[in-house]
Amino acid sequence: MASEVNPHISRIEAQADNELERVIKATGGAANDATGNNVRRLFTLTRADRIERKATDWLIRDYLVRDTLAALIAKPGACKSFLAVDWACRIATGTSWYGREVKPGAVFYLAGEGQRGLRKRIDGWEKHNGVSLEGAPLFIASGMPFLCDQLNVASTLAIIKETAEELRESTGIKPAMIVIDTVARAMNGANENATDDMGKFVSACDQLRQEWGCIVLAVHHTGNDPGAQDRGRGNSNFGASMDSDFYLKPKDGGLELKSGDKAKDWRKPPTLLLSKVEIEVESIGDDGEPVRETTLALHDAAGAVADTSKREQVERLHQDGMTVRAIAEQTGVPRSTAQRWLKPAA
Repeated sequence: MASEVNPHISRIEAQADNELERVIKATGGAANDATGNNVRRLFTLTRADRIERKATDWLIRDYLVRDTLAALIAKPGACKSFLAVDWACRIATGTSWYGREVKPGAVFYLAGEGQRGLRKRIDGWEKHNGVSLEGAPLFIASGMPFLCDQLNVASTLAIIKETAEELRESTGIKPAMIVIDTVARAMNGANENATDDMGKFVSACDQLRQEWGCIVLAVHHTGNDPGAQDRGRGNSNFGASMDSDFYLKPKDGGLELKSGDKAKDWRKPPTLLLSKVEIEVESIGDDGEPVRETTLALHDAAGAVADTSKREQVERLHQDGMTVRAIAEQTGVPRSTAQRWLKPAA
């Protein structure tokens, strides 16, 4: 008896095959060389004075930019995934980051640790910030694809594209950020020190970025040697390919977030000191009973003052009977952020 084929899996595989074919064929059709042979058209040429001038498209003002590759680098156990979750939640909800404007958009999180661990961290983020992620466009992958294989990259593009298209058709929201946590998990089995393997990983990041013009945030470890704590582990191709890089280090009982040497076309952002806050959350045990556990959230006291002041202003205006649209226009807070502030997490 033939085994049944899951139609959903078959559809994804077909989409992956189509995506791979599209990638292999590149873009733009064909042209003829001097001998009349058919060649692929890999790019177009535009005269410099006709290229449109565009301001930096900030996702998080001063820190994260759309259509770029960014690295968040720290040694193991330095809370880099907590910061990646913080950024992801803020972009998905349009919640300002310590007084800095955040543009909302969909976030796709490829996590080597799986969904369960991230769910607890997201619960902690909601509780600490008083913002609900109910209905927010934050999508967590069930596992980490091996991104040094082109077929896997094509499949990843197809899977994300399926959800992204459904989201765009229903809400108009587009992908803003893809998180790869961590580089080691995404390259599992490949050689981080080899130029060829690291080049394949960077190519995968570029394909994800180019598909939606989003930022791809690669969470990575520092080098193993004591003198290699200011760069990402492995081949130099990784650091050379990033448009921006950030380093998270323990300092004075908290964490120091500092920009590295990469800042493509903008000024390096200021260094921040973050504190770790222990948050109690409730999970469901294997027996179905609630279990109280703890997780961490990151906090910047100076920036939190600005966030709190804005939020109190939004709540006061709402109590006075003002509409969310009017509140957004008066305070400069994005409408989606105001709506979520007025619907705090349970």
